[in-house]
Amino acid sequence: MSKHEIDFKSVMELEQVAAYLGDLAASLKQGVVCIQKGSDFVVLNAPGLVKVEMEAKEKKDKCKFSLELSWKGEMEAKADSSDLKISSVVPEPVQETPEESKDESEPTEENQDNDGPGDM
Repeated sequence: MSKHEIDFKSVMELEQVAAYLGDLAASLKQGVVCIQKGSDFVVLNAPGLVKVEMEAKEKKDKCKFSLELSWKGEMEAKADSSDLKISSVVPEPVQETPEESKDESEPTEENQDNDGPGDM
């Protein structure tokens, strides 16, 4: 198999980037990704399993998101991606307060309702 390669770097409007990513997603769903630049093109046949490497960074005034997809022959699924989400919605920060200290310091409503046999 001969080597075919297309390199592309550009600064473009966010809407155009989103359109390219949409085209990529649609092509992956079809199992064939064709990248064309001028008269050069590369056709990538995507199997059922794809290795995904993703990195997101934020530093002062610079943000970076990298996505690398690769595949070859037969691969095995290795990681559970069920906790990975990509969204425009910013989640609420998780409060890191131990549940144990809450249970020890104040009675819950459930405990307050059942104080004794005469309470009704």
